Amino acid sequence: QNEESDDPERESWDEPIEQYAYTTNATTEAFAELQSQNPRGLACLCDELSGWVLGMGQYKAGKGNDRQFWLDQWSGTSAVFHRRGRKIAVDNPFSVICGGLQPDVISHLGQSAGEQDGFTDRFLFGWPDAKPEGLSDHEPDERYLAAYSELVEWLYRLEFDRDEFAKSVPRTLRLTPDAMQEFREYVDALTKKMREPDFDKSLWGPLSKFKGHVARLALVIQVVRHATGQ
Repeated sequence: QNEESDDPERESWDEPIEQYAYTTNATTEAFAELQSQNPRGLACLCDELSGWVLGMGQYKAGKGNDRQFWLDQWSGTSAVFHRRGRKIAVDNPFSVICGGLQPDVISHLGQSAGEQDGFTDRFLFGWPDAKPEGLSDHEPDERYLAAYSELVEWLYRLEFDRDEFAKSVPRTLRLTPDAMQEFREYVDALTKKMREPDFDKSLWGPLSKFKGHVARLALVIQVVRHATGQ
């Protein structure tokens, strides 16, 4: 409820903000605005990732900074858009990009800005088993659907921490000493492998991101285990 009003007898209310978990099509500015309203994070789900990449900058004659925006998203860099009469600020961006891609068009992810910006290196690629051909009457087990729904609801109940200005900020979880030692040994082994004389230099970019991937995946697994009582 707004504290100030021209008429003390009249109550005025802020416009409610609709919550989103994902979007399927949004400009970078629209995505940033959705993020500012959904601090828990936002997913961008693309049916075809190559189309998403090739469509960057389409509203600015190909001269926009869409690609840099998504590079910064991976790094968690704050985003601020200044537009006439308003400002969009995202202090702690968290986004997930997920979609399908034919193997023979993976190279499209590196187009329009060259292969040297590390954009493709930030993706984790998966190759699922081929689906059986023909029709099937198999349906998902309701127990698993219920368990998944319960997990998501539990995660949404997690509370933010507060900074010195009482502003919501992400909660920091730290590695235990044993886990830190495991992580250090993994990073050292990976670094040593990348420095070998016969190492394939084309793998330098993606493997340099793997220490970040490992830490993030470990965090996801830890939180999910905690949520499910393990």
